[in-house]
Amino acid sequence: MPIRDPDVQAVANLAITLESQWLTDDEPWRGSPFSWIRNRTLAQKSKILVDLVGRWLGTQGYDVRPSADTESDRLVAGKRVEIRTSTPWEDGSYRFQPLRNQKWDVLVCFGLAPFDARCWALGKKSVLEQWGKDGGIPVAKSKEEGENGSLRVTPGQEPDWLKPHGGTLSDARKALTRLLKG
Repeated sequence: MPIRDPDVQAVANLAITLESQWLTDDEPWRGSPFSWIRNRTLAQKSKILVDLVGRWLGTQGYDVRPSADTESDRLVAGKRVEIRTSTPWEDGSYRFQPLRNQKWDVLVCFGLAPFDARCWALGKKSVLEQWGKDGGIPVAKSKEEGENGSLRVTPGQEPDWLKPHGGTLSDARKALTRLLKG
């Protein structure tokens, strides 16, 4: 609805001149097709992104179904897939957490930026080989949750062990093909 009152239009013009001084951290998301996801609660954002990844996997020709339990997020081509998601942190890295040694076969780490998406697909063996290692997957322990890992990835600066597992969506698709069809 356009502004018809000239006084309101004058105030709107003043507001436009002030806008650049008050831009928020969400400014990089302006105009992004993913911006509506950004300001959801953590639980909503996680659910939306897991659903988005599941749908993306479906567009890649995989049979994708919900998991019957909480040990994995989806069944993809008959394999149990755990999905972890992240948006960029202040330093530009993605942090995929918590990682738990549960009953899953493949870990998909999906990072969503305003105008980019990154993805890594790892078999459980690859994850466990890096579990608790410096430069790998640091682990924290708590009485309530046991061991939890966290994978921090800065696009373009992935550790050598992670490079064969994706980065771009195209590279992740190749890694997924090896894991899901192998």
